[in-house]
Amino acid sequence: MTDKARHKTLETSEVRASLGARSARGGLVTVVAQVYSLLLKLAVGAVLGRLLAPEEFGLLAVGMLVSDAAVILRDFGLSTSIIQRESLTNEQLDRLFVWSLLLSLLTGGAIALTGEPLALFFGEPRLTIITPWLGLTMFIAGLGIVPLNLLKRQLKLDLVGANTVISATIGATFAIALAFAGWGVKALIAQALIATSVSTLIAWWNAGWHPTGIGRKAEMKSIFTQSAGAGGAHFLNYAARNLDNVIVGRLVGMGPLGHYTRAYQFTLVPPQFVQAISAVAVPALSRLQQEPARFRDAFMSMHRAVMFLTLPPLVAMVALGPEITLTLLGPNWGAAGELLRVLGLGALVLSTGTAVGWTVAALGQTGRQFVSNLVSMILMLLSYLIGSQWGAMGVAWGGLVGAVAARAFGMHYGLAKSPIRPADISATMARSLMASAAAGVAGFAAVTLVSGQEAVLRLCVGSAVFLAGWAGVWLVLPGGRAEVFGMFALLKRVRAGKATG
Repeated sequence: MTDKARHKTLETSEVRASLGARSARGGLVTVVAQVYSLLLKLAVGAVLGRLLAPEEFGLLAVGMLVSDAAVILRDFGLSTSIIQRESLTNEQLDRLFVWSLLLSLLTGGAIALTGEPLALFFGEPRLTIITPWLGLTMFIAGLGIVPLNLLKRQLKLDLVGANTVISATIGATFAIALAFAGWGVKALIAQALIATSVSTLIAWWNAGWHPTGIGRKAEMKSIFTQSAGAGGAHFLNYAARNLDNVIVGRLVGMGPLGHYTRAYQFTLVPPQFVQAISAVAVPALSRLQQEPARFRDAFMSMHRAVMFLTLPPLVAMVALGPEITLTLLGPNWGAAGELLRVLGLGALVLSTGTAVGWTVAALGQTGRQFVSNLVSMILMLLSYLIGSQWGAMGVAWGGLVGAVAARAFGMHYGLAKSPIRPADISATMARSLMASAAAGVAGFAAVTLVSGQEAVLRLCVGSAVFLAGWAGVWLVLPGGRAEVFGMFALLKRVRAGKATG
């Protein structure tokens, strides 16, 4: 490949010229891919929840604590630099690939060696079987950092979405087959390893790029400074979100941790839509960082869509938690349902953090993001430790209190030097929150009336009442119908964007 052809993958002028069409087309494909992944995750979770014990999900959760932390250390903001920076040379990209390769080797090897310490800390010898395979998964994923983020930089999100669908499907198929064969927790590990391998291969196939050297002469100081700030902020955010798993696993046990993590996984389903829109939002807003008015308008439109999509299912989880877990996971998961109610409330509070994340990432304010996430981690840790005196449920309630305090700080500090104000965020979520809250009360009341029936019937009744109440409130809210019609208009523009290329 010629240098000129390689350089084309780094140009953003064409992206800016067709930003609306690319954003619309990419947003549509990404949302479709995320919806598919969501349905697949729910289906696979329902099957595996009946084939595997809660303790096996707890084991994987402990292994993933180390693995997910290492993901952040391996990337350490390199993805942000590739996507956000307006100017990036071929030599710098070569150097970024070399760094990602070295970090993947180091972090993958470190994970493979954590089995014994983890087994001693949690009192669970089976952890020594898990960590070497998670280390291999880590290394393979690291190989795909550069090509995958080059696709995102160019807003080629149709290719990213296809990658997501194909890799998730293949990984899920192997997981179910191996679980039926009696592999236990190894089936969950195989799912991650196979899906990651397929994703990396597809990313390289589509990226249109390959390294031609090690970028020895590349100027990297500004890139590494930005990457370090972003990486540190991501690590602190990860710690704030996962310290509860460490505390529950260490102080309460693998069984309660299995229930806790399965409940928590449900709260991660609505943010799949956030990830879909974020895949468009951060690159698009990055291209508008010199135009504050357009930046704010684009932000408001996309964040309003996020709230419209994510708040209703989170409120439904609060209202219908036990019915959801008993129906989808089986009769052994009743405790997870009660946890889901509280964790859903926490997820509602944390969902506002999307706005801060988008803004600081697009503006390159990684230092401000680092401070915000450091304060958040400290507040969450204190809340979890205090709540742990009352078991897994106490940790969940502690996390809710910590989330309120952390978001109050983050909203004001993180947005202080941006075109976005906390009032803008409130404006984008007000109607969605009112409609969802009213529907949640109606759904909970309906479930209470049929409390003696089977879980699946209670879930059907509660869901039907919730949906009817949600739609009804939108119709009577001042400006509600106009906002819904605006959503449909946005969908038409998305379709038009796809059609016109």
